[in-house]
Amino acid sequence: MLILRVPMIELHNVINNLSEYLLVFEIPKDFINSNDYLRHISMEGLTKRYSKEKKTGNVRWDEAQKRLEYELGIIIKMDFSAIF
Repeated sequence: MLILRVPMIELHNVINNLSEYLLVFEIPKDFINSNDYLRHISMEGLTKRYSKEKKTGNVRWDEAQKRLEYELGIIIKMDFSAIF
């Protein structure tokens, strides 16, 4: 097994400047920012995949919404919403 040893300061610099190395996509003009757009398309996808559960008020819909909010919170907190 190959183990790479990277000095902590270099690792810290890479993590702090990670957004410089990632692709950033333009968002439609109808949205305030990339967070708003990511939340919109994520909710569209969730609604499409869980349409039966949403219509019937199934617990799985509530769980899926909570999970989506949790995941989006992490992505937004890390400032990665523009790359999704």
